Amino acid sequence: ENFSRNYNIKYFNKKMLIRVTDELSRVFPESMSSVGVLNLILNQCIKNKVKIIYSSPVISIRKANNRFFIQSEKGFYESKYTVIATGGKSYPSTGSEGDGYKFAKAFGHKIINPGAALTPIKVKNGFEKLSGITVKWKRISVYREGEKIAETTGDILFTHTGLSGPAVLNLSRMIKAGDIIVVSLTNFKDTESLLFDIKCKIAENGKKSVVNIVKLYDIPYKMARHVLKSSGVEYRERAGDMTRVEIRKVVENLFPEYQVERKYGFKKAMLTRGGVTTNEINSHTMESKLVNGLYFAGEIIDVDGESGGYNLQFAFSSGKLVANDINRKLEGKCD
Repeated sequence: ENFSRNYNIKYFNKKMLIRVTDELSRVFPESMSSVGVLNLILNQCIKNKVKIIYSSPVISIRKANNRFFIQSEKGFYESKYTVIATGGKSYPSTGSEGDGYKFAKAFGHKIINPGAALTPIKVKNGFEKLSGITVKWKRISVYREGEKIAETTGDILFTHTGLSGPAVLNLSRMIKAGDIIVVSLTNFKDTESLLFDIKCKIAENGKKSVVNIVKLYDIPYKMARHVLKSSGVEYRERAGDMTRVEIRKVVENLFPEYQVERKYGFKKAMLTRGGVTTNEINSHTMESKLVNGLYFAGEIIDVDGESGGYNLQFAFSSGKLVANDINRKLEGKCD
């Protein structure tokens, strides 16, 4: 009811064409460009006579006599209510450098240590020849000191230095340097079950080339050739001519392992985890429990979700809650 997913879809559908584009029911603008969404929001601000002051970083915020006093590089402002919606520390080139944490902390709020989330991973021994390849809906597991700590399924993008794509981004908040990432290129759970299956496929398609057998597992041609080369198998070889040792080697390389060198930081992260603790914010209004009239919305708060629109949805929903409560107070409908 407070800008839920369905409310959100209806709202934007009135303003612009949107569409559901995939099996996960994710929603995108018809233009497939975020610029259209941004322009729509800015136009709504102009329509509602919202004044936006650009290139004027806020230096400090303080409160006295039930009023907020905001000092910026371009001027001094006074208000009855203040909303901190500065985002986190991701993409600092956009101006999101973490200043909001400083302001919140000055009012006594606890800050959960911010970290980069939804970020690509750099692995040791990168693979430039695979750069740009995406494998669809594959399982990815993360191991630390031999123990599996996380697992998910989704699309994986190979870059010239490592791994990205929705599945990797969603696990990145849990990944540390030194962890081992295992990708199941076939979605079989273990080598033995895949070994049995691939032997059956070879028996049925012995005259086909090995690369065409590997492609039966929905693996891109370029990736299939890479797997075979890593296994010491000629990609044009007839499948029926493979030795048992070669078959097992191919199976093992269909579960490639990559050691994490590091996560990319805030410059490439799509999201910041951590922030103002939720324990000090009224979840119904997003008003501070410590300071009357102070509100928080969006990524500044210690709330982070997976890739797929969840974080945008939280930004819209929390912003709506803030607006509702401030409007209620301005209209004199306070309890």
